[in-house]
Amino acid sequence: MAKLIGTDPNQVPTNADLGTMAYQDAERPALGQTTVKSAGTALIVERTGDASNLQFKSDGQNVGHIYGFKNGSGGDLAFYPTNSSGTITQRMKIHSDGYVTMPYQPTFTAYINTRTNWTTTGTQRLPFDGTLINQGSHFNTSTNRFTAPTSGRYQFNLSLNVQGDIIVYIYKNGSSYHAGEYRSNPSGTWEHCVLETIITLSTNDYVEAYVKLTGTGNAWNGGSSLWDHFSGHLIN
Repeated sequence: MAKLIGTDPNQVPTNADLGTMAYQDAERPALGQTTVKSAGTALIVERTGDASNLQFKSDGQNVGHIYGFKNGSGGDLAFYPTNSSGTITQRMKIHSDGYVTMPYQPTFTAYINTRTNWTTTGTQRLPFDGTLINQGSHFNTSTNRFTAPTSGRYQFNLSLNVQGDIIVYIYKNGSSYHAGEYRSNPSGTWEHCVLETIITLSTNDYVEAYVKLTGTGNAWNGGSSLWDHFSGHLIN
């Protein structure tokens, strides 16, 4: 990407400025490939036959790129920040139809591999030891917990197959944060208990799921199926 110097570095260059601009460090693009021009207050970078690329540097270090891709009669914008090893990777893309994809957004869906039928009264951590989705590997199947990689608001969902009077909890940093109570129908058949909540987390805060059996005859029947699952993702 070319570095440009205008007559006034504090303003967007005018067309007159562009006529006298100089390229630094022999980074002049090949003629016919890239055009830099202004239109009103906009600086336009246009590339023929390829995606246009706007590079950002701070104190001489490359911190990222924004690529513009032609998509039919519209266009997509992709954001490539630089990681600690100097590699650029697409972290977010705004599509021409308006939807946004973030392939590295923390997201998980966990389930229980081994069938368990617990009838002991008391509070027990749920053994979610398998994952369908674990984007970023922030859910640990050994400790059955999700650890926040960054501060933000996260949504969590817990679904269990239960019988009797059951209380389910979502714990934050080892303490009860949100609870939902479930009472079965009079026939005592197995039904589903669902708990949903949004939690504000700081980096390295962790979240776990618990169940409490409140008396004799109550049970949580964990099974090797998707009836019991725990999921979450970063909202903002």
